This record gives sequence, structure tokens and C-alpha cells, in this order.
Amino acid sequence: MLLAAAFLVSAVNACAGVSLETSAVQFLKNDYQKNGIKNTEYDGVGSYAFYVLTQKGIDVSAWTHNGKKYKSSKELHLGTAKYGG
Repeated sequence: MLLAAAFLVSAVNACAGVSLETSAVQFLKNDYQKNGIKNTEYDGVGSYAFYVLTQKGIDVSAWTHNGKKYKSSKELHLGTAKYGG
């Protein structure tokens, strides 16, 4: 369901001149900030999404959920991230 929503948001933004990649990253960031990590196959931003984002060079280390953020993108890449202050 989130995937379909990402495409819908992307399609709307494409008409506004925003790239598909930018739209997808913004969608994932917004979902993470609202819901945190959900390691489910179809619902929410999970560790695989963070892995793909970091592989593409997107710095997600400053993304926050409930006022907490990951310590570093290296920890995200290694899958050892813990919430930090």
C-alpha cells in the first residue's frame, strides 16, 4: 500500500517538476518521521529501505522519529543503528 502511495505522490510531483527519486525519498522520510521503522513487507519504512537509501548516497542519519535520530549513516548501513539523542 505504501508503494502505491509513493507512486501516486511521485506522479503528482512529476507534474510539478520534482524528480521521482526526490519524491520517493521525501515520501519515505515523511513516513519514517510519522511512524518510525516498521520491518514489514508492505507497510512502512524498514531496514531494507534505509539500506537502499544509504547505498544511493542518501544521508538519513538526521531523520528523526519522536525527537530521536540515528547516530550515523554508517550504523544504518551496518544495521546496528540505535536511537541517539
